[in-house]
Amino acid sequence: MSKKETVRSYYNQYAANYDRFYAALQQEKFSHFYEILSPHPLAIDLGGGSGLLSDWIDWPLLNIDISVEMLRSGLRTREFQAIAADLEHLPLRCTTTSQIISLTALQNTENLKRALHELARISSIKMTGIISFLKKRTDLQVVIQQLHTLGIQTREIPFSGEDYLLSIHY
Repeated sequence: MSKKETVRSYYNQYAANYDRFYAALQQEKFSHFYEILSPHPLAIDLGGGSGLLSDWIDWPLLNIDISVEMLRSGLRTREFQAIAADLEHLPLRCTTTSQIISLTALQNTENLKRALHELARISSIKMTGIISFLKKRTDLQVVIQQLHTLGIQTREIPFSGEDYLLSIHY
């Protein structure tokens, strides 16, 4: 089974209980958003799962996740637009948005470089966003270098949790 299939299967299996186990961890990260993000015509959440972010922002959100069951679980109680897709092959046009969020999802891709390229491809000029990566599974300097190669600037946000939290912008 490929990494992609393993990730999809895992999140499909635990979709019904995800919010109960992970909402508090994600909300710690959400508290940093208001310093960086402002209301926007369309925010895209890459790997947004059950749509927890839609509880925190009051502007349009497109949630893209590999797990159909995570999206379904979230749509039972939240309002957001959803697309089931993997982050390495986003079904969006170039320069679709200028606001991107991706929390603890990109490191789950088979090809991180390809996923970051897709993030850059759908980003328009003046894009701002926040992304995070698990510290125990990520070489932060490699990620920063890959983003800089794509023209995306980064700033690490001090965060005491399990993740590296980065502000990104073109």
